Amino acid sequence: MALLFLSELKDFLTPSLNEELFVDTSRSSKLKINLDIIIPTISCD
Repeated sequence: MALLFLSELKDFLTPSLNEELFVDTSRSSKLKINLDIIIPTISCD
């Protein structure tokens, strides 16, 4: 019983993160995406 209690307590105290991303395919328009990437450690030769 103690093992079951500790197992349930661990699961209760451990956060669970779920991330989901859905794309709306019902729209016929295009989605504009801008990327701003900075890489400061690459030298320019």
